Amino acid sequence: MAKKAIIIGAGPAGLTAAYELLKRTDVIPIILEKSGFIGGISRTTNYKGNRMDMGPHRFFSKSDRVMDWWLSIMPLEAKDGVGAKISYQNKSREINPEARVPKDSDKVMLLIQRLTRIYFLRKFFAYPIQLSIDTLRTLGLVRTVKIMISFLYIRLFPRKPEKSLEDFIVNKFGKQLYLLFFKDYTEKVWGIAPSEISAEWGAQRIKGVSLSKAIASAIKNLRKKKKEDIGQKGIETSLIEQFLYPKHGPGSLWEEIARQVEERGGKVYLHQDVRKIYMHEGKIQSVNTINSQTGQTGAWEGDYFFSTMPVQELIAGMGEEVPVEVKDVAAGLQYRDFINVGILLNKLSTSEGKQLELKDNWIYIQERDVKVGRLMIYNNWGGGMIKDPNTTWIGMEYFCNKTDELWVQSDEAIQRLAIDELIKMDLARAKDVLDSTVQRMEKTYPAYFGTYDRFDVIRNYTDQFENLFLIGRNGMHKYNNSDHSSLCAMVAVDNIVAGVTSKANLWAINTEQEYHEEKKTETGTEAKREPAMPILVDYLWRNKANRAWWIAGFVIFLLQFIIFKFKYPYANYMPDSYSYLEAAAANVDVNMWPVAYSKFLRLISVFTHSDKVVVGLQYLFLQTSSLLFLFSLLYFQKVGRWLKGVLLLFVILNPVTLYIANYISADALFIGFSLLWLSTLVWIVYRPKTWMVVAHGLLLLACFTLRYNAIYYPIVSFLVFLLSRRSWKFKVAGIAVGIGLVLGSYLFTSQKMGTVTGRRQFSAFGGWQLANNALYMYEQIPAKERTPVPARFAKLEAMVREHMDTLQKVKRSHEDSVNSYFYLWSPKAPLVSYLAKEYKKDSTTPYFKRWASEAPLYADYALYLIKKYPLEYAESWMLPNAVKFAVPPTEFLGTYNMGGDSVGKLAKDWFNYKSQKVKDHNKKDAKIAATEWYPVFVALVNLVFLMGLIGVVVLGAIKKKEYGLPQLLVIALLLWLLNCGFSIFASPIVLRYQTFPMLVFLPLGALMVERIWKMA
Repeated sequence: MAKKAIIIGAGPAGLTAAYELLKRTDVIPIILEKSGFIGGISRTTNYKGNRMDMGPHRFFSKSDRVMDWWLSIMPLEAKDGVGAKISYQNKSREINPEARVPKDSDKVMLLIQRLTRIYFLRKFFAYPIQLSIDTLRTLGLVRTVKIMISFLYIRLFPRKPEKSLEDFIVNKFGKQLYLLFFKDYTEKVWGIAPSEISAEWGAQRIKGVSLSKAIASAIKNLRKKKKEDIGQKGIETSLIEQFLYPKHGPGSLWEEIARQVEERGGKVYLHQDVRKIYMHEGKIQSVNTINSQTGQTGAWEGDYFFSTMPVQELIAGMGEEVPVEVKDVAAGLQYRDFINVGILLNKLSTSEGKQLELKDNWIYIQERDVKVGRLMIYNNWGGGMIKDPNTTWIGMEYFCNKTDELWVQSDEAIQRLAIDELIKMDLARAKDVLDSTVQRMEKTYPAYFGTYDRFDVIRNYTDQFENLFLIGRNGMHKYNNSDHSSLCAMVAVDNIVAGVTSKANLWAINTEQEYHEEKKTETGTEAKREPAMPILVDYLWRNKANRAWWIAGFVIFLLQFIIFKFKYPYANYMPDSYSYLEAAAANVDVNMWPVAYSKFLRLISVFTHSDKVVVGLQYLFLQTSSLLFLFSLLYFQKVGRWLKGVLLLFVILNPVTLYIANYISADALFIGFSLLWLSTLVWIVYRPKTWMVVAHGLLLLACFTLRYNAIYYPIVSFLVFLLSRRSWKFKVAGIAVGIGLVLGSYLFTSQKMGTVTGRRQFSAFGGWQLANNALYMYEQIPAKERTPVPARFAKLEAMVREHMDTLQKVKRSHEDSVNSYFYLWSPKAPLVSYLAKEYKKDSTTPYFKRWASEAPLYADYALYLIKKYPLEYAESWMLPNAVKFAVPPTEFLGTYNMGGDSVGKLAKDWFNYKSQKVKDHNKKDAKIAATEWYPVFVALVNLVFLMGLIGVVVLGAIKKKEYGLPQLLVIALLLWLLNCGFSIFASPIVLRYQTFPMLVFLPLGALMVERIWKMA
């Protein structure tokens, strides 16, 4: 005697199970359907020739098995005798139209192009949200900025753990986008706040979609050619761009399957409400039903039982034998019901009569002043859904509970509500309404709240019945699509055929890898280890390609230097140069600038007084440091061959380093040591060694004693040691050594400054610089708004005001205006004038002592003015300085020897020149053409770095372990912010000061652009 399978429910899962049983076994399926319809929630309602889909049912799957199964029932429509090429999962196939012509031309699949949008603020937005020009324009600048800031914040500081749907969505899109597009809509759909819904719902339904994925998808669309990919296995569910759809709606597919089931010997009974389930010795024995039309009861025995009925009703029907805890959890499960209002229109139009040509399949209605949640436009689902193509047939979808007022209203009241809301949203006019109907569907959406968090109690109980298979959306209380439901049924039949009693593989569907759309790499018990990285020496020299770069680099360095020296045989000089030479000649321990460079000059003078040797050593050191930094990045961050070549060629051929090295200035050594310091930090982040503690400390000290710009370096070092993957002992030692050496240098300099000038201070130049900055602001303050100053500033204030009152008579040089140091050096400016007046009768005190002695007064005066006029300081100094930060002026790098043909006597004597005249220059020759484009180039480097940083965060590349980007980019961002803040607030901004950041952020920006390109 043939075995029987009782299948509760004639939806996708139940019908698939019946079809598969008939095709692959001798089991006879008997389907018991509660309603009078086939298809469950995938049914299609025919209203006067216009068909309604009860919710949008797209036919696509990442399962080959399901795709093949659908097409075996309803082949893809072929037009004009042309076959269709279907490609997915890296496979492609041609469908021969002659071999695939269906017997019934209505029983075909159509290929539908997807367009889904959001209607919000009476405007349309792309769905999923994309950062397109249209979206940004529609949102407005303020909203867009808030969205990006909140998204960047959540990418760096995600909510952990993800407990609620709110946590899940905020982590995907940022809080601002969540509040704007998700919170109210989710409450409209589910009736409760997202904070009360399990995050698992998001993992099931939103999955791989996020702002970063949407951006990546947009980038892909720019790069790829259109493909006829129906399966689209590699595309996240909510980003699918085309799908299959039965000509007369999803219900027609399931009706055809029901017909074939009965044709093969199965049975389908409608209006059969299962009320009682009988169990015996660990198996389901039979079920009892009541015919909802006639009241007739029925008893149905079987060998296998498939349940797609709501779990709540299943457990209730099992009676008193069910444990109390299982009953309680089942009773607490919640559902969301559904109302679809079909409205037939002449056309969609605005209140002014403008026809709306909407090509959307469906539209999410985010407007807060209406109850409708989704709008279906059936005209865009193929011609088989509408009777008259000259009319517009839409579905207004409402989400509610059976206990809500909306559910119990009459059809007429619900129709009026839908029509009124359609008009209110300015999508239609009342006079264009031709007809309407109301369709209700109970328990459409199983909810992930209530007692769902304890659902394992139910699963553990039902799994013990070896002949009971829970399948389908309501059968598993799982938000499955129809392909998941069909696949569950297929796998259940597989288990019967194979004699498998475990249900684990059923529950894994829609949670396993292929259906986890945010894919993770599987790691086996014997995960393959990555090959060990070569030691640095091997990487730099024994690697043939890298050794070739080093050899070529040094050959090119030498050739460039020789050619350069033919054009510029003498070193270059600026005012700073003479201060360094003076300190070197006097062998002092403190000076206007840090003295390390002066000590370097004195050291070289022991062996030679050739300026070519000084310049050559500076150039070689700077270029070697640049290569070591770049190779350190390339060692840990693998890049493409072409990008590597471009970056190395830039470092080798970069002309600005030649001009910097040609100056008698600390700039070349400072940039070189800064690059070595940062290279050490890169190593400390990725592969820390104990010796690096001392090396880092010494390099930090070298930077600190070369230029005051290194004042913020210890902050970066502090963060790096905290991020290093070593013990706290290592971290504390690294921080202590670095700070200890810097602090020692600070105390030594302050003590020496006190001895020389009578005032303990670290940097006399700092006071002068700050006063210079403040006076650029103060000159913008109208005289009548200047208030009295403290008595200690009175004399200086008087000279400042006298200068301000006659400011228009003072003619500034072009360099003063561009470089913002008029008040620092000009004898016409009040600071230098005040110094001269104070020491007018003193001809014995050395100039440096006089100059340094006024620095504390100037610093205090500047701080007083800045605190008094903070907004004016920001506007008059910081804002112009910010512009210079973006495009730093070339300053001395733009003109050889400041345009002169002679050097000072001190330079002549130190370097043993034959005369002070070094080279004839006219204005044309003095200009350095090679550096003119660098200001714009620096601006581009900063832009690429920042946009790249945003890109890798938004697109998620920063989280990819194989890239190892988080620590590196956090450090780089901190360095960029500190340099930006220090430069804009307190420092003169010129190209030579921004060369170190340029050499750092150029390869980092390029690296991030490549990562973005690879992800796209």
